[in-house]
Order: sequence, then structure tokens, then C-alpha cells
Amino acid sequence: LVIATAAFFTVVRARLSRRLLDDALDDLAKCTRVASKFLTEPVSRQVAIQQASVYCATDVQVKEGKYICPHFKEGIERALEHQEYDKQYDAADFCEATEQYMLDIRGASRVPRTGTGALLDFKISNQCEDAVASAFRPQEKLESSAVPDFWYAMCMNQDCAHFLQSRTKWCNVQRAPTHSYVVCEAVRRFAMDEVQVHEEKTMTPKQICALYGEFVKEMGIDVDAYEHAIHQDTPKRVKEHYEKE
Repeated sequence: LVIATAAFFTVVRARLSRRLLDDALDDLAKCTRVASKFLTEPVSRQVAIQQASVYCATDVQVKEGKYICPHFKEGIERALEHQEYDKQYDAADFCEATEQYMLDIRGASRVPRTGTGALLDFKISNQCEDAVASAFRPQEKLESSAVPDFWYAMCMNQDCAHFLQSRTKWCNVQRAPTHSYVVCEAVRRFAMDEVQVHEEKTMTPKQICALYGEFVKEMGIDVDAYEHAIHQDTPKRVKEHYEKE
């Protein structure tokens, strides 16, 4: 636990205030205590996910498990994908990975010129459509197959570097990073899944922005489920999400 905590501290201390850092380390310790219930020895990624899922489904403190546990599993799967494939996980290693991911993915709501609000209250802004439309003018639509890479580039380069190089000579925006690359990889994967079921071969700026809004909501539900299963926080929107479907 000491080694894992030290590594976690190194990663997050440059991003958070002292108060938020203390909260993150406290969450890491709480997670490790819970994870030690289902990870008593080092195991593979798949076994760790399986045992965490069983815990979620059987622990009496997890309410509405049929809604919570699928998203909890989805969240930890995404978290562990960022680790080495053959890595072995004890409780501390598991929590270092999942807590870092949950911290990082919250940045989905902070990508510039997309929208405002926290994950579960995120609203697409008017700036999003303008920014997206500007990126591929004079065309009015973008091929659906290009949308995943488009969002990855726009996310990675924040304010204006997602434009073609010939269009960025004017760009002098400088700011501290608002989010992690984890967000950018996640939105590309989400978009890849979405465009596969999109019937039209092209998408408008409005549709492309709406897709990002759906991505943020999905990430928020995963985080919500994780926080309930691991930290016993009251779930906010998971059941509501299912009831609307």
C-alpha cells in the first residue's frame, strides 16, 4: 500500500490543490480497505474484474445492484485497460488504477468549448457547434467514420490545434491542461461504438456535439456507479438512466 500510495501521490499532486489531494489519498485508502474484501492476493486483470463484479452483486451495502453493477464493471474495465496487460493486482494496485482513472475521466466535462457542468449535469454549449463546424469548413458535414479521430484530436489539442496545421498559425491560446489523455482515448472509443450504429454516413456539427454530450453522461454514470460500490456514496443517476431507456 505504501508503494502504491507513493506512486498515486506522484501522479496527482501536480494536478490538485492540497485539500483535493488529501481527499484523493483518503479515497485511495478507503478503496483499498474495500478492495481487500475481494482481492486477498495478487491476481490477473480479468480475475480482478470478475471478483470486483461478484463483490458488487453480493455486497449488502450496494443498493440497486442490477443498475449499479454493470456500470461499475464497465468503469473498472476501462480503468484497468490503461495498465500493463499482464499486471497482477492486489487491493492497493487495483485501487491505484481505478481511483486514478475515476479522477482523470472527470475531466471529460472540462474539455474546452464543449459544454459546462459536472459529469451528470453536463450541457453542450453553443460554442461546441461553432468549434466543430470551423474545424472542417467549407464542408458542412463530416464522414461518420472520421468522427472518432476528430474528437480525439480536438480533445488532445484542446483549443485550436485540432485544425489542420495550415489553419493554426493564428492560434496562440495558452492554458494549463484541463484534462488527461485518458478522456481523449475514452471519447474516441465511445465514438467508434456510436458511429457503427449510426445509419447516416455523415454527421452535422450538432450531431457530433450531441455525441460528446452522450459520452460525458455515460462516463458520469460509470463514475456514479463506482463511487457507490466502492465508497458507498448514494447513487445519483444510474437507476434514472435505466428507467428512461
